[in-house]
Amino acid sequence: MAKSSTPPPGVAIASLDARKTQVLNLMAPGPGTPWEDRGSIGVFGAFFKTAFKSLFKPAQLLDSIRRPETTGDSFSFALGCGLMWTLSAAVHGYLYFRHLVREENRTRGSTSEDQLIVNGQLYVIIGAILAILMPVIVLLFQKIGSRLYFALVNTEMTNKAPPVLVYNIFGYCMGPSILAPIPYVGPPLAVLWILIALIAGGVTRMRISVRGAVIGSIISVAAMVAATTAILFVVIQINPAVTKEPPLQRSRR
Repeated sequence: MAKSSTPPPGVAIASLDARKTQVLNLMAPGPGTPWEDRGSIGVFGAFFKTAFKSLFKPAQLLDSIRRPETTGDSFSFALGCGLMWTLSAAVHGYLYFRHLVREENRTRGSTSEDQLIVNGQLYVIIGAILAILMPVIVLLFQKIGSRLYFALVNTEMTNKAPPVLVYNIFGYCMGPSILAPIPYVGPPLAVLWILIALIAGGVTRMRISVRGAVIGSIISVAAMVAATTAILFVVIQINPAVTKEPPLQRSRR
């Protein structure tokens, strides 16, 4: 007959107590993310290994954070993700410029609709400024979004952890940003995958309910996406590099 592995009352086993402590301690160090080992792996390889883990194994990645009490590693990783959005802005800015040039050629000399005029040099300058700002937007998302998320799920946390853990989770969940440079489908796909990674992180790393993780993640991501979309919409609408002239008057015989 097999013996029960449960110790009798009043008897403490150190290994079992340590295991319980580690499960309950959300700030317990893990074996380390690839990005935390970039000194031996190399920055380029560590970045993409971490990003792919964020895509396909977010729970495993977040459980492996070695230094959850510091922000330097997740900050620098998020900055790298911001550069992916810079590349995305360059790709999509170029594609939009080609669209504008086609519209300029189509409306040139039109007598029925406004003629579109594109200042290529000014367009490049404005596009470069927006591209440079993308890492700033990503880092703001990590900072503001993580604070908003923490405020939303704090009451859901059965095991309390400081806001720095949520900050680090947000940084590593930005890994799907490597999809952003893909033309047209990349940005929305990256945002959706980041949302999924955050939900997984809330459930597995923060130990909160699925409902709480879903609501907190959606609100945090939606707030930042709405703010970024509003900024881009205003820039496109008032872009001084694109002007319109009234249609040509028909010549009278």
